[in-house]
Amino acid sequence: MTSKIIGIIVAVLVIVALGAGAMYLFNRQMSSQSYNPETQGKVVFGVTDVAEDMSGVSSVFVTVNKVEIHSATEGWVTASNETKQYDLLVLKQSGAVSLLANANVNVGTYDQMRLMISKVTVVKNGVSQDAKLPSGELKIISDIVVNADKTLTVVFDFMADKSLHVTGNGKFIFAPVVKVKKQSNANVELKSNGEINIMGGNQENDENIGMDEKGEVKNDFELKGDLDIDENDDIKIKVNIEGNIETDNELVFNFSAQNNSGVSGTAILEEDDDGNIEVALKLKNSILGILSPAQPAHIHFGSCSNIGGVKYPLNSVVNGKSETVLNVSLTDLKTQLPLAINVHKSAAESNIYIACTDLNF
Repeated sequence: MTSKIIGIIVAVLVIVALGAGAMYLFNRQMSSQSYNPETQGKVVFGVTDVAEDMSGVSSVFVTVNKVEIHSATEGWVTASNETKQYDLLVLKQSGAVSLLANANVNVGTYDQMRLMISKVTVVKNGVSQDAKLPSGELKIISDIVVNADKTLTVVFDFMADKSLHVTGNGKFIFAPVVKVKKQSNANVELKSNGEINIMGGNQENDENIGMDEKGEVKNDFELKGDLDIDENDDIKIKVNIEGNIETDNELVFNFSAQNNSGVSGTAILEEDDDGNIEVALKLKNSILGILSPAQPAHIHFGSCSNIGGVKYPLNSVVNGKSETVLNVSLTDLKTQLPLAINVHKSAAESNIYIACTDLNF
C-alpha cells in the first residue's frame, strides 16, 4: 500500500472521528442532565429577532443569565443558569434562532416562564451605551405542556425596534416586546455555531407580550410615548398634549360647554403607583355658580363632535367635583383613542350634555 493511499485513509479516519466527536458533543449539550423518557420531556428555548430597520443602531446586545419555568407542583425549575449574550440585530440579519437553553423536565403543565436579563447594550454610530431596563425579570404568564419523551420548543422573538426607546437626552430604554412561539413534538438540530433548526411538530398559537415602564409584562402590549429617566432612575412617560398642560404621568384637559350650559372646568387624569388612572373632574357654572343636582359622567368612545357609547363610567359630579379610579394605565388608554369625557345634565335628562372634552393625547 503506497504512502499516498495510507495518507488518504488516515485523513478519512480523522474526519470520521471528528464527526463522531462533534455528534458526541451535540448529544452531550442537548442531554446534559439525566433523562427518564417515561417521566420527562425536553424543553428547548431559542432567541431570534424580527426588528425593522433601526437607523444608526448596529447592535443590541442582550445578556440573559437565567431561564426558569414554573408549575404548581414543581415550583420554579431552572432550565439554564448559564450567562449568554445575543446581538439581536445579528439574529435579525441572518434570520437565525440561537439556542438559549435546553432542559429535561418532568412531564406536566408549566404556567410561567421567566428570563433574567442582566444587561442590554446598544451600539449606535459606533458608540456603546447601556440601556435602562424597567425590570431585569421578563416574566411571561403562559402555559407550556411537557409530554413524556417529546420535545417542546419555545422561541422568544424579540422586536428590538419596538423594545428600544431613546430619551430626549440620548439615553436608551429597553422595554422588551416579544412574540412567543411554541412548537410541540418537534425535532431540534443544534448547529456548530449555537443556532438551532426546529423541524416538524405542531405549531401552537403565538403570543405577543410587552413590558411597561414599571417592569410589568402584559399581553398584546407595547410601551409608547415620550420616555424619560428621572433623578431616581425611574422611567417616566411624558405625554405631549396640544393645547393642554403637560406633566409626568398627568394629563389635564379643558371642558367646553355644551348646549349653552355655561359650564367650564378641567378633567385631570393621573397614573398612580399601581398603574391605575385617577380621574378628577372639576366643574363650575358661570351662569348659576354651582351645579345641582348630581351630573352623571362617562368616558365615551369617539369625540365631542361625534360621540359614541360609554367606555368607562365615572362617578357622578356632585357640587362640581368627581373622583374615579380606573383599572387601566395611561398607555393602555391611549391605544383606545378616540375617547371623550361627557358630563350629562342629570340622570333624568341624560340625553342632554352640559360639558365635554376630547382626550387628545
